[in-house]
Amino acid sequence: MLENTKKSIIVQKHIPIRKCILCKNHFPQKILHRFQIHNDKLCHNLGFGRSIYLCELCIKSEEKILQKAFLKVSKKKHFQITQQELKEIFFNGKD
Repeated sequence: MLENTKKSIIVQKHIPIRKCILCKNHFPQKILHRFQIHNDKLCHNLGFGRSIYLCELCIKSEEKILQKAFLKVSKKKHFQITQQELKEIFFNGKD
């Protein structure tokens, strides 16, 4: 009888959850877009190290809000990114 119950239990795979730095909502990691600040440049998804996650709606948000969020995360006073640069990095894959 114990063998039948063991076979019927389905183990769910762990889904990593991350938080968008702008809207502070939690999403599955695969849905969010991953960015990193490497050598004072914003890079799209390097695959290792500390990362910044943005949801699709926040990428399209106002430039002033993006500046404030990236300034908090980067901890550098001179780091600035425009909405246009962010879109170029995301859509064109430029680093």
